[in-house]
Amino acid sequence: MLLALSGICFGVLTSWVNVRTDWVVLSKLIGVGWPWAAVGVAAAAMVSRARAVGALLALGGAVLGYYASDLALGVYTFIDFSDPRANSDPMSARTSVAWSDAIRDAARWLFVAVVVSVPLGQVAGALNRTDGWGLLARLFLPIGAAMESFGIRLPSELAVQPSPVSVATHTIIGIAGVVATAVLMTRHLAASTTWAGRHTRPPRARRKRTICSDVQVSCEGANGGGERSGD
Repeated sequence: MLLALSGICFGVLTSWVNVRTDWVVLSKLIGVGWPWAAVGVAAAAMVSRARAVGALLALGGAVLGYYASDLALGVYTFIDFSDPRANSDPMSARTSVAWSDAIRDAARWLFVAVVVSVPLGQVAGALNRTDGWGLLARLFLPIGAAMESFGIRLPSELAVQPSPVSVATHTIIGIAGVVATAVLMTRHLAASTTWAGRHTRPPRARRKRTICSDVQVSCEGANGGGERSGD
């Protein structure tokens, strides 16, 4: 329940920020894909079992909170042009809510939440591992942020009339993702080198083998025969 409530709060906040025009930086920061993935990973990491369910609860709550907030803020409210006042006085004209559009959009992203909850749960489960899988899990979010910023957001922003604030925000996020990736890889390589140095064993000395001259007589027999001959 706490995970779902946290997701709802995140979705409402994201919707509210996206509607406001004076919160561009925060909108570009949490209104894109990688922060939603971070919410799923964080929720999955908070549970010890059924991590995919934890991710789904948080992401599903975020989707429902987002579109409920959009409905409350009037994102899906339009002027009813069947009203005669729509052309002469639009402010006093009757409005209608596009419920079908809101339900369709929410259902689509709920389906996406169901699909991605399993891999996000696996990422959360591998965060504490010290091998290569653990490194990949820790690199998931910074690489995702860098790829989304440099590969999707910046090109689409520069294709039209670019906003300096949006361009700067996506650039900073992308650079931060690259730097975080480099730091995590360096720390992992340093830790692996240290671990290998501590657990490297010196080569064992080869045991000397006793070779008997007579292959048909054992070493013990050869020694015994020598004692009898001395008698």
